[in-house]
Amino acid sequence: MTEIKQIINGIKDITKNGAIPINIINFGGIMKSNFYFHNPISKKDLNSLSQKKLPEEYLNFLEISNGAILFDNEFKGVPLGAACKIYSSSDLKITGTIQKVPILLLQDIGEMFIDLNRYKKNIEYLSYPGIEADKYFSFSFCDWLEKYIVSSGNEFWKW
Repeated sequence: MTEIKQIINGIKDITKNGAIPINIINFGGIMKSNFYFHNPISKKDLNSLSQKKLPEEYLNFLEISNGAILFDNEFKGVPLGAACKIYSSSDLKITGTIQKVPILLLQDIGEMFIDLNRYKKNIEYLSYPGIEADKYFSFSFCDWLEKYIVSSGNEFWKW
């Protein structure tokens, strides 16, 4: 849990727990970005999700923040919306037959999934977002989150 906790606590420190936006240079100007973290998942819900065999680091994220809004952007006073919404446990759609669990939505791109079959086989399990959902990142959810934050909410995988 340390890595996820360090990432989230770092953002919380910079934004004074979401109270102040951070400034990002983008589009030839300065964009203000807000971050919102939810309360941790309940122990009961965490135990239930643990039985679904989701990646430990994703569960660790939910232990810190049961969902989040990342890069809720504003440019020159115009709200642009949230670049990333990480779903809360109540938003997750997990049934006995589903193997791809949507975990977040990237604005104008699409959802990202955890492929439970691939995770069980210990191979790349985190899908690319949107129409590229048949491709998988060669790193974990924690690594993806860190890279996404460092890239200021941009599609670093296309660089």
